[in-house]
Amino acid sequence: MIRIPRFFEYIYASFALWFFLGNPINVLTLGASGGQIIEGAESNFLLPGISMLLYMIAGGILLLNWRSLLSRILSNPQALLLVAFIAVILASTQWSAYPNFTLRRSVLIAGATVFALFFSIRFSFVQQLKVLSVALGATVIICLLFGLFLPTYGVMSVPPHVGAWRGTHMHKNDLGPQMAFISAFLYAVRSARSFQGRQKFLLSGIILCAIFLTVASKSTTAVLSLFAIGVVFLVCNVFRLNYRAMVGLFSFALLVAGSATLYLQTNLANFLGYFGKGTDLSGRGDIWPPILDMISQ
Repeated sequence: MIRIPRFFEYIYASFALWFFLGNPINVLTLGASGGQIIEGAESNFLLPGISMLLYMIAGGILLLNWRSLLSRILSNPQALLLVAFIAVILASTQWSAYPNFTLRRSVLIAGATVFALFFSIRFSFVQQLKVLSVALGATVIICLLFGLFLPTYGVMSVPPHVGAWRGTHMHKNDLGPQMAFISAFLYAVRSARSFQGRQKFLLSGIILCAIFLTVASKSTTAVLSLFAIGVVFLVCNVFRLNYRAMVGLFSFALLVAGSATLYLQTNLANFLGYFGKGTDLSGRGDIWPPILDMISQ
């Protein structure tokens, strides 16, 4: 039997996850427009082509380890529901308004499922955390490099988002939420002591870079989400303190939350104005009625 070197699986999984989460292909091929939506962007064959190649590699590794795959399926009969779900997705091309587009996306979803099976079978939970940390760390570093040294691609230049960082993504609202998530994820991994010594120090630096990118994206939702996540972490850490400290912090948090609620109830428009927003949620409120009407049809 052909055996895949273990280190190759680590390198492959890290690269594949980085590619799925933050590759710069669309930015390099379409991003010189500064962030405009471009007709025919979906025609870029590089992204789905490389994705399918990575999915095929995952499928090949699973076939070489078919005993582990079979054991996992037999020990988890509910996995058959996943197979049925993929079958429904592939069959949906028969009633789709755009069957060719649906077929392409359905194949990619099936491929992503194969990769997920590979990732769950070939790596333990702790190993998964480490591989994800490497991939997410690479995403942060490359996005930072694009913003610093390739601003033509890494920074938006089309109003009203001039100066907002987007890294390797097509829009700032893609970079911001992703960096907020990465900050929280890597902080949780760091707190779990999965890394030690220099690795932990490097992880701390990457977390700070991710926080910087969240702010640099000028995505209000991402910044507020990051703040909310920070509050959650603070509350969780409070439970590790002694009773008196816990009561004091909770009392202070309730006071701040109550004051903020009263302020927002009477000054919501002014508060949103600080962020350049309005009570119509940047025009989203006007879009919802037509969307609900189309859904009902």
